[in-house]
Amino acid sequence: MDFLLNLRTPTIQNLVQYCSSTLTFLCLDGGNLGDDSLRVLSGLKTLHHLELQYCDEFTCHGLKSLQNLRSLTTLKLSRCYDLTSECLHHLMSSLKRVTRLHLNDCLGLDDQGLVDLSELSPQLQYLELSQSYSHSLTDVGIAAVLAGCPQLVSLKLKGLKRVHSFVTLLPVPPRW
Repeated sequence: MDFLLNLRTPTIQNLVQYCSSTLTFLCLDGGNLGDDSLRVLSGLKTLHHLELQYCDEFTCHGLKSLQNLRSLTTLKLSRCYDLTSECLHHLMSSLKRVTRLHLNDCLGLDDQGLVDLSELSPQLQYLELSQSYSHSLTDVGIAAVLAGCPQLVSLKLKGLKRVHSFVTLLPVPPRW
C-alpha cells in the first residue's frame, strides 16, 4: 500500500482481522502510523516480507512488537529514526529467519548495532545500509558484518561517509 497518506491504525486492524492467516507480503508507507499500528501488525503471523517506509513516528518500544513476526524473512525499514542499536538487538534476537535486511536512513544505528547484528543474524544473505545524514557507521561495523555473516551474498552500502577501508579490518582467510 503505497502513497496511502491517511492510513491509520483502524485500517491496519481491519487488515489483520481479514488477512492474519494468509498475508505473506506487506509494504506500507508509515507516515501516519505509530506504535499502536506496529502492535497490531504483529498479529500477522504468516508474514514473510515486511516493508515499512517513512517510519518517522515509530519508537523503539513499538518496533519491539515486530519480534512476534517469527516467520519474517525480509525486513525493510526506511526513515526509522528511532531504531537504535539496542532496539535492533532486541528485534533481531527474535527474528531468526530474516535473511534480507534493509535499513535505510535509520539514523540511530551505529557500529555496535552492526556488531550485534553479526552475532545475532549469521544467516543474513542480503544487507542494505544507507545513511544520508549520519556518520555513525564506520569500517568497524561493516567488517563485523562481513566476518560474522558467512552467508552474505549481497551488501549494498550507500551514503556511509565514514566507511572507507573495512576490508583491512577483516581476518586474513586461510590459504589452501
